[in-house]
Amino acid sequence: MVSISKRDTLKAMAVLYSLTNETRLKIIELLLRRYRIGMTPSAIAKVLNLSLPTVTKHLEILEEAGIVNYIYTRGGTPSKLYKITDLYITVQIDLSKFVKAFNRAELERLAANYIQKKMDTNLPKDITIEDIKDTLKTDQDTAYVVYEYINEKKKDLIVKPISSMILDIMEKKNKKSISIDELKEIKADEFWIESACKYIQSKGIYTYRDRELVRVEV
Repeated sequence: MVSISKRDTLKAMAVLYSLTNETRLKIIELLLRRYRIGMTPSAIAKVLNLSLPTVTKHLEILEEAGIVNYIYTRGGTPSKLYKITDLYITVQIDLSKFVKAFNRAELERLAANYIQKKMDTNLPKDITIEDIKDTLKTDQDTAYVVYEYINEKKKDLIVKPISSMILDIMEKKNKKSISIDELKEIKADEFWIESACKYIQSKGIYTYRDRELVRVEV
């Protein structure tokens, strides 16, 4: 029986996680077609019609997983030139325990389940793998993947739902302004509530200042 180290296991999970995103798969496919010459982030962004920050973020995830690396171009202003790495599998690992976690629908369900359970008591500012493991009563590997997914989708999974809750509370109480202290019924760390208030402000109509969300009279 081959013994797999924790480092190898985490590396395998990083690779699998990097392949769950459609945009990253498109980047990989593009780089495979340019295997010998590579591409700069700006060139990738242009071909895939994406913003440069978006491409950069996904390339960093792929680099961390060991799927891509880069060198600096020569001449003129140096720029990163990304290429697909030569991946050699030197050990066999049982991937069956990861399959369930990497099913997109199941991953969304697990993340939503964790957030709902925590908001029944108090959603912490710092979400940890260990807390996800304990709350969902799952294994370390699944908890790791759920943790990464929540971090990537925290605006959709946490900030936007709390924003809706805040607006619902204001509507029910017929209030044009509300302070953080008046939102204690939302069982989440103030960090998330403030993030939600700032998100509401970014959409216009409301301003957020000195811990108070105020509807702007038009």
